[in-house]
Amino acid sequence: MCSSDLYYERSIILPRTIGEIRKRAPRLMVEIRTAGGEGLATLKRGEADLLVGPYEVQEESFYHRHLLDDHYVCVMQRDHPLAGKRLRLDDYVKASHAVVTYGGTWRSGYLKEIDRRGLSLNQAVAVPSISDLTHILPGTDLISTVPSRISSQIAKSVVATPCPLPEPFRIGMTWTSRTHHSAAHKWLRQLMAQIAGALPYKAIPSPRKNGPRGPSPAAA
Repeated sequence: MCSSDLYYERSIILPRTIGEIRKRAPRLMVEIRTAGGEGLATLKRGEADLLVGPYEVQEESFYHRHLLDDHYVCVMQRDHPLAGKRLRLDDYVKASHAVVTYGGTWRSGYLKEIDRRGLSLNQAVAVPSISDLTHILPGTDLISTVPSRISSQIAKSVVATPCPLPEPFRIGMTWTSRTHHSAAHKWLRQLMAQIAGALPYKAIPSPRKNGPRGPSPAAA
């Protein structure tokens, strides 16, 4: 099994998956690798049976199933001046950021949106994994932008606040025809789908509809 950012899947999906495997199929051996930017190529080469991550799969030779939805929030030290406040976009981009680069193999949706708007983020530190934030954010003036499902697991002294660029994204699993009809692989995929579907999730709050209605926003 390959995953895009091992820390995310390891924290959100894999603990429950491995727990259920040990209960139901204790002889099943699972090897987990970090895919980086080679996930789909790894599947094609037969070096992995399943790919988990925020991949957009266009090729017809792959099978894909949605697992869960997520979006970005901001995390920072509890006594940070911006903690607990509704972040304005200009305050957000001017703040000192610890940016997760995922080893340079993935560019987060909020960074793409910043580029699209022609803005510049005040990047003070770049780290390869979300796990690095555990030791970097506490006791500093840095903020970081991470998936909401993982924000509470960084550190006890770190709090989350809504991000002005939440940029929703989807996590799914991808496989090929080589394992598509395998009973064992079907069982594993179904197990992971059930576990992901049962995970709690607080979606992005819908905008308030007070006051007169303006023109409907264009479809994204």
